Amino acid sequence: MQGTNNHRVASALQPYHGGPDLSVLPVLETITFRISYDADRSSELAVFQPFVSARQQAGRPVQVTCFTDPLIFSDR
Repeated sequence: MQGTNNHRVASALQPYHGGPDLSVLPVLETITFRISYDADRSSELAVFQPFVSARQQAGRPVQVTCFTDPLIFSDR
């Protein structure tokens, strides 16, 4: 994903009425996104942890990765 707000994407995977919606993108295997060079990689990845854990427990693992891009400015 490029040019997206990672927190919004993670929130979209977490319905307000409960835990992660595993019916969303059932064949999803990998989410990869870019972050600015000054972003905190661990906190950017942590927002996806509830979704990753629920997928793992349901037998539908998903891997979330990110890489830094010095040309992307932080939106904070």
